[in-house]
Amino acid sequence: MAVTEDTVSFVTCRHRLKDLDQLKRIGPAAFEAQMEQKLAILAELLEDYNEGRRKSFYCLAVTLLPLAELETVMTGLRTLNPAMPGKEKAAAAVNQLQAAAQRHDILLKRNLKKPDQEKTNIEKEG
Repeated sequence: MAVTEDTVSFVTCRHRLKDLDQLKRIGPAAFEAQMEQKLAILAELLEDYNEGRRKSFYCLAVTLLPLAELETVMTGLRTLNPAMPGKEKAAAAVNQLQAAAQRHDILLKRNLKKPDQEKTNIEKEG
């Protein structure tokens, strides 16, 4: 089965064409450096702002949001009180990432619709 925009995937495919264009535009070394920076941001989110239920959300946010926006969000999050409870820190991270996504018209939600489910639902209706 080919991966399509509608296929369930842990790593989203929504921006794959943009990513390929960027890779061509800036070159492999610069693209890899950006991915390493995003990986470091993801590691920090999972280490410091994850109350145990946000791994998928953070992976999606880091994948879809521009690096500059992620850096802005992280700068804001790093100013939070370190003594703040984990759930509050996670809520702050989610709120800031959601706000960043809205500024870029990005929906931070996985597309869980499987192509085969559509066919099954149509067959049931008919």
